[in-house]
Amino acid sequence: MKKISLIAFLYFGALTMLILSIHYYQGPDSGILKSKAAASSNLYLAIFYTHITGGLLGIAVGPWQFIKRFRRRFPMVHRTMGMVYLLAIFSSGLAGLYIAPFAMGGRTAQLGFFLLALAWLATTTQSVRHLLAGRYKMHGQWMVRSYALTFAAIPQRLLLLIPLFSSIDFIPIYRLSAWLPWILQLIIAEAIIRSSPSITDLD
Repeated sequence: MKKISLIAFLYFGALTMLILSIHYYQGPDSGILKSKAAASSNLYLAIFYTHITGGLLGIAVGPWQFIKRFRRRFPMVHRTMGMVYLLAIFSSGLAGLYIAPFAMGGRTAQLGFFLLALAWLATTTQSVRHLLAGRYKMHGQWMVRSYALTFAAIPQRLLLLIPLFSSIDFIPIYRLSAWLPWILQLIIAEAIIRSSPSITDLD
């Protein structure tokens, strides 16, 4: 029951992320892009949309990978979705490294987003390394960490809603959103790994 509730929460978060990200596809004059000088560059926009699209795809397919019944009944679909997830995260993570230095909020925000992209790529790479070595338990644990960082986009976007409904300045919240969500997500991931070992049983 606890695992079902967790999966349901992840999909609710995926739907929330889709809703919160729709404005990014309305063009460079909408949302956060309209305040970025870099958005006038086609190269930046292409990499930015790669980052957003890859993240959304990763959020959408990730929860399926933790459902044991689904993995055992449809192993080929599980592998295919795993490849889709990896391609999505590696493309989005590499794009994140590129766009991080253009983030608003100065070096504090830029460093936070850059380290997030590095951690995202590192955890996903570790999951692949253990998978190829046949260490499925370790693969599962690193997938939990990888998806935790993928899911960090949701609390990050929710934090940015605070200035819209209050008198709090946007930039301090933006700086906070570059650090707090993904650090908390890693802490939650470790708690899940310790308290729910079955979720990492990917054999």
